Amino acid sequence: NEKHVDDARDFLLQSDFLQYGEDFFQSLVQYLGKKLQASYVSVDLVTGNSMAETLAASHQGMLSDTGTFSIQNTIILQTLGKPIFIKTERIREEYPEDSLLQELGAACYLGATIWNYNRVPAGVISVIWRDVPDNLHLAESLLKMATVRISGEIERTKAENRLKDQDYRIREKLTALLEPEGDIGALTLA
Repeated sequence: NEKHVDDARDFLLQSDFLQYGEDFFQSLVQYLGKKLQASYVSVDLVTGNSMAETLAASHQGMLSDTGTFSIQNTIILQTLGKPIFIKTERIREEYPEDSLLQELGAACYLGATIWNYNRVPAGVISVIWRDVPDNLHLAESLLKMATVRISGEIERTKAENRLKDQDYRIREKLTALLEPEGDIGALTLA
């Protein structure tokens, strides 16, 4: 167990995803799926209006499609706001409208809330098994560690996108001011 936690900590502390162009979230769901022998792992961000966006998902070790979906009548809605949520009995019966749980034949669910820097729930990382695993305690520890790194990666990505947007606007303004064909009339100074 301690070796698994050390391996996970090393994985989460890596920052070379950026160097090699790998997506952190995709690497994470595949890593956790393999380490925890899970049927399904996903990282989902709440986007408002009872909707969520899947940043990455792994089903049986293979990356799955991402997209947006309603969290109404799903186990994610029950998980959101809780540090850890575990369900090992009657999952499909209690969430009959959660199509993912039904399709996977889920017998065990472990989820953890992803918190933003203001400690507001931003999303959920979910792990689903077809059978209750022996390593549920280990999985809980790994998810707790993963949520911290996920939160940091989300904030880093947002900051990077803001910087790219600002850079684009500054370049646009400089072009308008310095180049003869620049359109000063379209320039906004804000």
